[in-house]
Amino acid sequence: MLELFLWEEININLLLCLELILIISESLKLKKDFGFLMENQINAEGAEKIGQALMVNTTLVLLYLGCNAIDDDGVAKISEGMKVNHSVTNLDLGRNCFGDGGADRVSEALKVNKSLAIMGLDGNRIGSKGMEKVCEALMVNTTLTKLFLAENRMSVIPKIGEVLKTNSTLKFLNMDAMEFGVETLGEICEGLKENSTLTELHMRSNRIEEEGLSKIVEALESNKGLTRLDMIFNTAIQEMTPKLKNNTTLKSFFLKMPQNVVYTANGPVY
Repeated sequence: MLELFLWEEININLLLCLELILIISESLKLKKDFGFLMENQINAEGAEKIGQALMVNTTLVLLYLGCNAIDDDGVAKISEGMKVNHSVTNLDLGRNCFGDGGADRVSEALKVNKSLAIMGLDGNRIGSKGMEKVCEALMVNTTLTKLFLAENRMSVIPKIGEVLKTNSTLKFLNMDAMEFGVETLGEICEGLKENSTLTELHMRSNRIEEEGLSKIVEALESNKGLTRLDMIFNTAIQEMTPKLKNNTTLKSFFLKMPQNVVYTANGPVY
């Protein structure tokens, strides 16, 4: 098994790196290949090459492109590749610089892609319009199980409640530090009442106050699937604990930062 590590601003030709991924994975017929391309200052031109590689590569499984300079045009090229790629299951696009336009193109890929299980969109510049497109895609996508949306700040997340009501594959959702308002939180809670698939939800650092916490408690009375809820760094969170004492489904409820956390590419392990 080959693991290809290319991060921390290593000064090598990007096109050569991509050709290397293709040559090694195809010529040697490896069953798995890992592409770590974080922190390489990849821009739209580099992203175009990655998109081209995705169209022909049949063995790449993990592709980490976080912390680069991929804008709307760049993520559009990657999304075109993901429309026809059938091998990549984990795609990290977190902490780049694309916004609503890029999110729109990602959503189009999510509607037709049949292999992607884990996706990171966190830490970009996606607003309400772009997130609405992502939510529309999630209502028809049947493969994604884990999604990171954290730190895309917006007061309203259109159709997020509908996603939770209709999507039957998503098990993990990270919405940390999105700073959405009470209206969106209400939609999330209404969706949770009907959702039985989601098992882990992260909503830390969203300034959720007592009114919002009451909505969450009410939703959890009906929800029978959620087992892990992260509410660290929210206002008045301590008042929520007594209200959950009769909940028999929730196994892990985080009010403050836990000790001995190990952070991995797929999220924290407690």
